[in-house]
Amino acid sequence: MLRIPRGDKMGMALLFSTDTELDAMTIIRYYKARFQIEFVLSWSAGRAKEVIPWSAYRFQ
Repeated sequence: MLRIPRGDKMGMALLFSTDTELDAMTIIRYYKARFQIEFVLSWSAGRAKEVIPWSAYRFQ
């Protein structure tokens, strides 16, 4: 459990990791990198459908 100051209130984050030696900030950096990678991959998959209309291509 990580407590994060947010203005007048304290926010909390529950972090999961199988490596018990990692500190909270390292886990947060890993989460951030993971979600950025997932966003880029999902965005690029969507763009590929716009750029290459696979439905118009027919295999023979």
